[in-house]
Amino acid sequence: MRDPAPPVPHMPMPSLPAGLSLIAPAATAAAAGAAIAVALCNIMSKKIIVGLGIVFVLAVAGLFVISRTAVRKYSHENTPAVVLSKTNEDFALAKNYSSQGNYDQAKEYYQRALNTAEDQTQKGQILFNIAAVDESRGDYLAAIREFKALSADPSNYAFVRAYAVQEMGLIYYGVYNADRSALSTEIFRDPPFSGMKESGDIDLAYRRLFEYAASIYPLGSSEARIAYWYASDIGRNQQSTGNSQALSEVAIVNQSIAKAEADIKRTTNDPSAMRYIPGTYSLEAMALAKLMSIGAAESTAVEQRFQKSVQFADAFNHYGNERWRYAEFLSALYGETRAADIQNLLSVYAPAKKNTIFPPTIALLRAAISDPTLAEDKKILIKTAKIAPDFKAFLLSVGWHESDFSNG
Repeated sequence: MRDPAPPVPHMPMPSLPAGLSLIAPAATAAAAGAAIAVALCNIMSKKIIVGLGIVFVLAVAGLFVISRTAVRKYSHENTPAVVLSKTNEDFALAKNYSSQGNYDQAKEYYQRALNTAEDQTQKGQILFNIAAVDESRGDYLAAIREFKALSADPSNYAFVRAYAVQEMGLIYYGVYNADRSALSTEIFRDPPFSGMKESGDIDLAYRRLFEYAASIYPLGSSEARIAYWYASDIGRNQQSTGNSQALSEVAIVNQSIAKAEADIKRTTNDPSAMRYIPGTYSLEAMALAKLMSIGAAESTAVEQRFQKSVQFADAFNHYGNERWRYAEFLSALYGETRAADIQNLLSVYAPAKKNTIFPPTIALLRAAISDPTLAEDKKILIKTAKIAPDFKAFLLSVGWHESDFSNG
């Protein structure tokens, strides 16, 4: 079963941390300079060589100072997006338009902002935001093409390339109101992505995509999705802890979760990137929940991550999948004995509060009515709705019918 898992509330535009690619050019230049100096040594007099050596040392020192200055220009508190917001008027206007849902104007001003970007770091941030605007306004194919271009451009440093690759996968798993096969066709049309789909297994293809993103930079969402795939694979193959493949996959799950947790620590202080945290925690919890069936995880670890997922999601006052995924877990494992907790979690999903629910979440709940890949989700949603009548009323308000609950 493919689990859609939590989409990211209102397409975040993560700020790109400084320094990941700025030292490398200086080091490369230094190495090249050293090679040139060695070659000159073979043909020039000692006096000339000494003079050139002094020039070379000063040049390398200059490059080092420049690179260090560039590194100091950005920080976790003073991210490229923060700098752009303060120094690039068009960027600030674009952000404002985007927050208002005026995506056409936002895109126009982000494109203007490119003209006054001070370095490649800022250009990468702006180009990512442009692609994100296209995603937010539902032009997914355009967004995918833009993210692919970002990921393929070696002048963009690792961080923005990793986010661009990851975002393509998140689009697929977060969208149920578009032609998802068309999205996959566009994503896997060209190398290096075309080779990921050779087996025809679409979920395996996306696991490889997230692995590719994580190989560039271990982002939390990518690592959590890798963990979830391997945890699901153990269940698909009905493996046990005595199986060597299961042991290997459990190790991958735990390693990926550890990497995801490390990235969560990085994003905690970045308001825009923080929006990935709820979905990352929720996927970690769902992965560990699958390991419980073979005794490789404890329910307390699952609940701790679900609770963190809800805590971070609530901070945005815009509810996605986190609460009902947690309620699903409680419903499946404990049923009526945790009715109060289930009802409390689902209290935000009410017909009168529909405007506070993230639209892709509503699209997902509607898709569960008839999408065969969500058949297991439908069963547990029906069970959960019986425990929480208000949640059932919400499902009815978004397109479910009484007859849809008859198979629970």
